Amino acid sequence: MKKIGRNDPCPCGSGKKHKHCCQPNGNVSMAKTRSSDLSILQAIQIAREHHQAGRLPQAEAIYQQILQVEPNHPDALHLLGLIARQGGKNGIAVGLMSKAIRINPSNPIYYINLGNALKIKANWKTPSSITVKRFQSSRILQKCTTTWGMPSRNKVIWKRRLRASAGHSH
Repeated sequence: MKKIGRNDPCPCGSGKKHKHCCQPNGNVSMAKTRSSDLSILQAIQIAREHHQAGRLPQAEAIYQQILQVEPNHPDALHLLGLIARQGGKNGIAVGLMSKAIRINPSNPIYYINLGNALKIKANWKTPSSITVKRFQSSRILQKCTTTWGMPSRNKVIWKRRLRASAGHSH
């Protein structure tokens, strides 16, 4: 494989020159191959590294490339939703995360982040029955309340709301 020059396009897919993207950060492991040559799993990992390091445009570009190859990839949809939420685009975030949940309803992290996006979008102090309605099992509810760090009394309120929303449509 040819060595990537500093003026070559960055292999992460950001569209920037390598010297203005991954090269200054020393991300040689990410710069070894173009994202089109990677498996989807490898591309997700590289995008997550960018995402966690705060390089959101690079992460977003890779998630978009994954979705071009596999439009219903739940992790790419969910993580792109996280970037949208971080950019203040909560409506887009909710749409992407909801789609990820429809494709893979068994991942509790998707529900947690969707709840957070809904909470921010509606400026809630606590998640409402709209969010509770999205949770279908107490196991997922337990994970969410633990992750959100809710005190025990809020868990009781959530359980009441869950029971109430099961019997009523909102």
